[in-house]
Amino acid sequence: MSGQAKSDTVAATFDDVSAAYAKEINSAMAFSGLDVDRFAKAKADRLIELARAELGDPAKLTVLDLGCGVGTFHRHLDGAFRALHGLDVSASSIDLARAANPACTYAVYDGSVAPYESGTFDLIFAACVIHHVPPENWPAFAAEMHRMLRPGGLAVVFEHNPYNPLTRLVVSRCEFDEDAVLLSPGTLRKLMEGAGFKDVRSRSIFTLPPVSPTIARLDKLFAGLPFGAQHEMTARAAG
Repeated sequence: MSGQAKSDTVAATFDDVSAAYAKEINSAMAFSGLDVDRFAKAKADRLIELARAELGDPAKLTVLDLGCGVGTFHRHLDGAFRALHGLDVSASSIDLARAANPACTYAVYDGSVAPYESGTFDLIFAACVIHHVPPENWPAFAAEMHRMLRPGGLAVVFEHNPYNPLTRLVVSRCEFDEDAVLLSPGTLRKLMEGAGFKDVRSRSIFTLPPVSPTIARLDKLFAGLPFGAQHEMTARAAG
């Protein structure tokens, strides 16, 4: 099957399950006692923190959620940025995201060329998205991320940690993760560097569950260890 055919299959799968997205994930991770929104809030807070530290006042930034799905993050980012856009291959997911987050701007694309001019965004993030992209399309995905960022703009990628057994258990229980290919931090680093990104940095996250701001701060103490449920990578667009 070609890369485009696989992308079309991914889009169709997410169209089928988009309305039950949170229910599906929460069922898969029920053993943890946490829900998907808790993790979304923690990553949204981290995005705002990174934006302020790396780029300045978040209220001046134009931001894209690449592979936004049903917009799970967006209510936690409401008002944080000058403009927030969401882009996804699933039309039905975008419809749900648009209905839930009227302040955001959404678009659908074919998973290949995004409908934005080069240098449009100050910050682009992809939260647990790339493992759904067919591996042969990973370089093109990273290249599009780089193209859409302004010179010096920031990319932030969150991905599942394939070395964490509980993460693999959750992934194995999710219907729409059936064909997922998890990326290690090393694989993701090579991908981003190959797309032209500079200052690529990674850290482990969610070694401790995101149950409070205090625990979130303590979690940073374990950033250099490979035990987190997910990993975070930041990178600068060359320019």
